[in-house]
Amino acid sequence: MTVLLTVVFSTAGLALVNAATTNADPANEETVWIEIAIFVFVYFLPAYVAYKRNTSNKDGIFLLNLLFGWSVIGWFVALVMACGSAGHKRERSPLISEPLFRVFGRGPTRKMH
Repeated sequence: MTVLLTVVFSTAGLALVNAATTNADPANEETVWIEIAIFVFVYFLPAYVAYKRNTSNKDGIFLLNLLFGWSVIGWFVALVMACGSAGHKRERSPLISEPLFRVFGRGPTRKMH
């Protein structure tokens, strides 16, 4: 986390110094902060998707994104993992699964009267 904050604040500091030396326009400084906010959001987009989808490995995706997101490959791997299966399992529909179980002789069956 310290590394990320260092990178973000050093980038912000360099951008602000550049903006201050080239043009002292306050609107330019606001633009720099907006760009930094957009960069941070896009950088952590895989972690955001994982937490919104409630994936079972959302903490691992966050750590992968935090530590290896700076490489394009690490960011895409985290995004693919975040877009993968959600944390909860879907239940099978009893209308579909029960007749199939009866056909193949496995699983729950109801006695026909």
